[in-house]
Amino acid sequence: MLFMTWEFHFRPFIDALASSYDETGGELGIPVIPIGLIYKDCDRRSYRNAAPYWLTASAEKPAGDLHQNEKGTAVNTYATFAMLTGRDPMGVTFEAPGNTNSNDAMKYFSAMAWARVAPRLTAIKPVNATR
Repeated sequence: MLFMTWEFHFRPFIDALASSYDETGGELGIPVIPIGLIYKDCDRRSYRNAAPYWLTASAEKPAGDLHQNEKGTAVNTYATFAMLTGRDPMGVTFEAPGNTNSNDAMKYFSAMAWARVAPRLTAIKPVNATR
């Protein structure tokens, strides 16, 4: 399984990035967890009018940074769970060190992740394994 990264505030390239990941996944016959696309969806339909790149923003870098914050980490967790299990996380919250997200925000992250992952689950075609 490939874990798609996200674009950066200083270099928007999600279309090329997603295409490359999907092409590589297709060539290898493995699914791609569409994290970068989920981040872009979250920018387009943000939670409580958050600024773009809010899933990587920090106090030091409010316009976005290279790595995800606790919000982005929640998105990553829900998307990875959904892709690995084929199950909708349904907003089930979890406790983790550094998670300051509200239950409402966690439900939003879960829904955004599932919206992108679910269509990919039906597109996964098993590769014939040889022993």
